[in-house]
Amino acid sequence: MDSWQNLINVQSDYDPETDWRKFWDRKMEKGNLSGKNLRSALKYVVNKDEALDFGAGSLADTAELVKFGFQHVTAADISPFFEKYNTEKNSELVSSSNLDLVEKSFDTFNFQKDTYDLINASSALRFSSPENFQEMFTQLKVSLKKDGILVCNIPRVDHPSNTSENDNQMFFTEEKAQALVEDMIIIQFKLRMLPKLGDASDLRNRPYFQIIAQKA
Repeated sequence: MDSWQNLINVQSDYDPETDWRKFWDRKMEKGNLSGKNLRSALKYVVNKDEALDFGAGSLADTAELVKFGFQHVTAADISPFFEKYNTEKNSELVSSSNLDLVEKSFDTFNFQKDTYDLINASSALRFSSPENFQEMFTQLKVSLKKDGILVCNIPRVDHPSNTSENDNQMFFTEEKAQALVEDMIIIQFKLRMLPKLGDASDLRNRPYFQIIAQKA
């Protein structure tokens, strides 16, 4: 079962569409800005054929990729309201001939070998299934073309979402996070404390390893 589904099963009166809309609306109200890490990574892009934006949400990073000039962009998100929301809120962008929206999780997405010149997974990795994380991450790298760029945030082991008393396979020490990309050319690897959306003052409990890496 997807991690997102586990979250919504906690309370029976939970309205997932309302919750997703509130989440994305907050970002839209703040300008729907693309991520700094993605913007930094674009200077290392070699080819502009195919890009994948995973955890695309309100399409802030997706818009950046389209603007940058990729011939085709796939924007994927786990939410079953992803296409509906963006068709309403980002109709001009969604109508772009070089953009496809896909409602898929990491577990159900079909990663094809040597497909993408850039994969952006800055916001979504902590929502993948812990038991499938290693295999998924391997497939993600396989789907990059040679010289392709990977942009991602890897949740650190002391991230507040890590409530498991056992070894959770989707939260990492620095050593294990580096091992994930040891077969790539590491352009950037640093610790970031990311705020909760809508609360830029809350920097204390969201530690990630912020990575930009290139497929050798």
